[in-house]
Amino acid sequence: MKLLKPVMPLLLLGLISTASLANEAHVCRSAALPQSNKDAELSDTTSFTCGRGLTGTVSSLSQAGWQITHVIEQADTTALSAIKPGQIPPNPEELAKTYWVLVIQK
Repeated sequence: MKLLKPVMPLLLLGLISTASLANEAHVCRSAALPQSNKDAELSDTTSFTCGRGLTGTVSSLSQAGWQITHVIEQADTTALSAIKPGQIPPNPEELAKTYWVLVIQK
């Protein structure tokens, strides 16, 4: 039991998410592009816009000291909500857009 007392704070610290220990964190988003677009897939040149006017690519954000904690691919369905039932969209590719979300922290 005596051995557990000094170790207990470390165990509790390990249970706390690293995001809650971060000094600063932001959600970043790329542009929504049709899935057929060659720039729709995540790459070193994908540009992100984050909170507080922060922008950059994965590489430039990392070089600036940001840690990328999550990468999420999202579907943009805003064009679908604008279409009326039975209506054929002028450009079907616009219905299937994708964008990337990063969660970064320092």
